[in-house]
Amino acid sequence: MSLHHRAWGASTLTTLLSLLAVEARADESSLGLSVSIERVAGVAYASLRPTNSNTTFGGTTFGIAGPAINPIALPRAGADVVLPVGLTLGGAVGYGNATLSSSPDGGRSSSFNGNAWMLSPRVGYAFHLGPIFDLWPRAGVTLAGASLQNPDGQSCTSTGFGAGPVMTNCTTTPGGSDSIFAAAASVDVAAVLRLTRTFNLLAGVAYDHVFAASGSSTPGGSTTSSDLHAEGKYLGGQLWLGLGGYVL
Repeated sequence: MSLHHRAWGASTLTTLLSLLAVEARADESSLGLSVSIERVAGVAYASLRPTNSNTTFGGTTFGIAGPAINPIALPRAGADVVLPVGLTLGGAVGYGNATLSSSPDGGRSSSFNGNAWMLSPRVGYAFHLGPIFDLWPRAGVTLAGASLQNPDGQSCTSTGFGAGPVMTNCTTTPGGSDSIFAAAASVDVAAVLRLTRTFNLLAGVAYDHVFAASGSSTPGGSTTSSDLHAEGKYLGGQLWLGLGGYVL
């Protein structure tokens, strides 16, 4: 190979490396945005021990694209800004509603209605470990609440004889309600597999530790609520799957 050809090859390689360096610096100097749907499937465990109780309650659930009985483990939508240094700032929000009704033949139907919500601001750091793989530890605070509305009650006076009593003067009493609120310290680590440039498969492990909780119960037809004494020790762990993408 001639000296001219070697010089041309070295010049071409230098140019390519310079272009790659410029592109890398451009990527590192730009903001990114990650959106995701998290904890839509997986296994969750929760443990609860109320204050002044000698019993610890535990439960394990498995679900695929379904609601969670634990508001802190709700499926959620997340959005995080990815700063040039890899630091991420964002959060997640989730909501669930369920209604259980009964309709007896010839009787009056009734229903229970429950709602659950959660909001979790968080901070993290995205480690780019390979061309298609990221490891993303995050920590934050989860605020969660749930409420249950009991069915309305009905009371009647009976009159009549012979074939049987006749129910008259029926009055309806609004059903009572119960609600609970909790604040938890939350830590999770998400593994990000980049299936395409903008579409990711997520898998993660999460731990939530409740540090504050309160609850109230309101009897039907009353405006006065009583304390549910929701204090205690709660912790929960979860292995989860989700979907996401880098849109910027």
